[in-house]
Amino acid sequence: MNIILQRIRSPHWWRWGVLPLSYTLLCIPFFWHTFATWGSDLATRCQVRCDSGWENVWSLWWVAHQLQLGQSPFYTAQMFYPHGADLFWQILMFANGLLMTPITLIWGPVFAFNLLALFSFVASAWAMALCAEQIVGHRWGAWIAGVLYTFAPFHVWMAYWGFAERLSLQYFPIMLYALWELSRQQRWRGVWIGAFAILGALLSSLYYGLFALTYVVIWAGLMTWRDRADRARLTRFWVQLVSMAALVAVPIMPFAWHIFVPGKQLPAIDGGVGLSDYLIRQKDFSASFFTFVTPGITHPLWGDAVLAWYRQFSPSYWPMSLGLSVVVLAAIGVYWARPQIASWWLTMTGVLVVLALGPRLMWFGTDTGIPLPYDILNYIPLVKLGQRPNHFLLVALAQLALFAAYAIQIGAQRVRRPYLWGAVLLGVIGFELWPLPLQPFAPTPSVVYDAIPRQQRGAVLPLPFDLDDGNVLYGQWYYQRPIISGYLPRLNPELVNTGLLQGADGVVQFTQPITTLTVLNQDPATALTTMMDRLDVEYLLYDKRFGTAVNMAVLDKLQFVVDDANLALYRRPPQAATGALVVLNRGWFPPEQDVAGRRWQWSAPIGAFWVYQPTNPARAAVITARFSVPAPMQIALDGVALRQPLEFAVNQPQMVRRYQLLVFSTGLANDLWWHIHTPFQSADRDIGIALEDLRADLTTLVMK
Repeated sequence: MNIILQRIRSPHWWRWGVLPLSYTLLCIPFFWHTFATWGSDLATRCQVRCDSGWENVWSLWWVAHQLQLGQSPFYTAQMFYPHGADLFWQILMFANGLLMTPITLIWGPVFAFNLLALFSFVASAWAMALCAEQIVGHRWGAWIAGVLYTFAPFHVWMAYWGFAERLSLQYFPIMLYALWELSRQQRWRGVWIGAFAILGALLSSLYYGLFALTYVVIWAGLMTWRDRADRARLTRFWVQLVSMAALVAVPIMPFAWHIFVPGKQLPAIDGGVGLSDYLIRQKDFSASFFTFVTPGITHPLWGDAVLAWYRQFSPSYWPMSLGLSVVVLAAIGVYWARPQIASWWLTMTGVLVVLALGPRLMWFGTDTGIPLPYDILNYIPLVKLGQRPNHFLLVALAQLALFAAYAIQIGAQRVRRPYLWGAVLLGVIGFELWPLPLQPFAPTPSVVYDAIPRQQRGAVLPLPFDLDDGNVLYGQWYYQRPIISGYLPRLNPELVNTGLLQGADGVVQFTQPITTLTVLNQDPATALTTMMDRLDVEYLLYDKRFGTAVNMAVLDKLQFVVDDANLALYRRPPQAATGALVVLNRGWFPPEQDVAGRRWQWSAPIGAFWVYQPTNPARAAVITARFSVPAPMQIALDGVALRQPLEFAVNQPQMVRRYQLLVFSTGLANDLWWHIHTPFQSADRDIGIALEDLRADLTTLVMK
């Protein structure tokens, strides 16, 4: 027995045995109800839908699948077909996928998802405890810091809804330890550990990576100011900092290059994603001063009441709750251990709290209009993609847990019976942080999924179109065919081309009036089958669960296959429609028609459209357009793949003429647009061409 106790007390056994084992045992009650169905059901508290959960299941499967084939997982043509999507800046959580690849290949992605959730809770507590032990030097204070960190109510809440990528909090304590090493002794191992932590955070969750980078930049400024009088120390610091930046930048620059240097882009048109769109989401996901006094939102006794109170001010989103225990202990720790705590720890904690408040000061859900420092970050490339400022508090949470460890260390020295008071403290913390346990969430079985032959040619078109529906990724993983929709958090044009679903005739009219049909087509049912045939879309999957009013006549030319209470499956009929497909993008006014039945559609000064072609390699196409102009105009056909726009003048207004232009494309989906240099100013708008027809015919010319 003495030998066992001695081994447990040794630093090696304590850090690599007792800590992970004890945290695993603490997590068992939280996961207990889910163990029996780990291979089939998600360990969450989802109820009707679990969009993020299925997205992360898909990500785990995709990373393992691509690595098994020896291919890159950072791009996929399996969603947003035919263009595909860049996944590096999405919720691919490559780090977690890589870690779980053997589990995914052996037991499947659902089992890997559940194991990843358990691992993330244990690893987050473990990393926090190791960091606190090294910095504070108190073993039990560090252990409690790990408990406060991983069982923080908001961390638990993210597990409830399947946010597996945001459960990976273990990288923040690792990063803080690395920066502590660099600030204190300037050891080179801090460089390697810091680079590992930042890359791990970035490759698990883009939010965490961006916030970690922001933290390091601000911290570097503080260190530079602190050491400004010591040139030798400052020089060594910047050499180490640049080295760490290089270790982080080298693996991500190939993926970030097109963000920083995007190349030719579609000009801004009404309906695009602007800064105001980011501000709306950022304000919705901003913290408030009540964050630090909000009781736990996951507690079985008062969690629902706290949420009901919060919904009065923010009906769509949930509050950031850190737990009262960590806030109170951190305040005591700062008060007692102020001489022991480096000043930059306190400064950075204050900075994180201010950044978490978002771009505007919010008061009970109301925007006061007072700008805050976070607004500056919106003008830095990529950083504005971090649309959840309140998640900065998850970095601050690591520092609060560290301050709590200081409180326990000094408190153990001040009280007469430290073990008794320690037991009381554990009881209080356990009571306050005790969460509702996870429950199994089962996918909805469907004969429709079984009716789609797996891993065959031919894409699937899920309707109604909804970019917030994670069920489409469950379906895609199930039948493993490309889907024309998808579920991604960042739909920026430089990352994802969603044009086919946003504007294709037939797809639009399934949930919108027939009058929305563009001048390119006369009948939505014919337009739909033509699109499906030209792009090799074999099946249409109608999801009845949305409860949306639909126009079933759009499906009249499709062949019914099978249905159940939730889904219905249709198949395209064989037809001889081949060639490219043209779909209008933004910059077009609603169609108009005269008494003779002639239809036209006015463009704005920029009238954009997509050309989709099913051939590979891409071939040149002849763009044939029939339109008139209200006045003499200088017009250009431009596009992302065109080095120079094709300029021409139209000097005969009110005359409908046909124009043919040869363009070379670079892929399956190509952005093109008409640029009207001298738009006509009507009474209420600026207009360009009156388009009556637009099509693309492929040639035999191939780009080399």
